[in-house]
Amino acid sequence: MPILVGALDAASEKRYGEILAPYLLQPENLFVISSDFCHWGRRFKYTPFDPAAGEIHQSIEALDKKGMGLIEAQDIAGIHWISMM
Repeated sequence: MPILVGALDAASEKRYGEILAPYLLQPENLFVISSDFCHWGRRFKYTPFDPAAGEIHQSIEALDKKGMGLIEAQDIAGIHWISMM
C-alpha cells in the first residue's frame, strides 16, 4: 500500500514512526523508501552553497551525501539541522 508523505514536523514524524514501527519489525514486510532529498533552488527557497565543495553541482552532491550519512547514522537531530540550512 503506497504512503505519500511530504515535509513533516517532529510530532508528525514521531506519530508516523509509532504507526509504522510494528510493520517495520515484521520480516515479511518490504518497505521501499524514495526521496528527492535535496530540492535545491530558489523555487524551493533552499540554496545553501559551500564553495569549499567546488562548483554548485558539487556542493549539492556533497549536501546529498551528508544527508544520506545522517540517515544511515539515524541522526534525527542532524537531519533536522540539514533541512533548516
